[in-house]
Amino acid sequence: MWHPGVRQAIGVWTVDVTVRLLPRTADDKPLHPTRRPTPTMRQLLTHRWEMASTLNDFPAFSETMRLLLAEVAGGWNVSPLPGYPAFNKAMRIDVLAPLVESAAMHDRFGAGEQG
Repeated sequence: MWHPGVRQAIGVWTVDVTVRLLPRTADDKPLHPTRRPTPTMRQLLTHRWEMASTLNDFPAFSETMRLLLAEVAGGWNVSPLPGYPAFNKAMRIDVLAPLVESAAMHDRFGAGEQG
């Protein structure tokens, strides 16, 4: 249930951001007027289209995203978005290790008595 919902949300969010930002990409500006670092409109759209192009549950939608990447974003020459710091590999290991260990202990020894 979770994964199909996430894929649907990716699709909806991508359509929303495309409708709002695509008309303003002729003059590619950062998304926030003063905060840095922040992606540009083209960087964000390219990233969203790349992610949405992998949604195999929605073949027509993912094909549309691939067309936008080729026909629209193909000439933009933007750098990819940097990874979000919380999802940095070292951070993932540090943060997730206790959760993985806890889940393993739960699986191995059970939840205890339910009462």
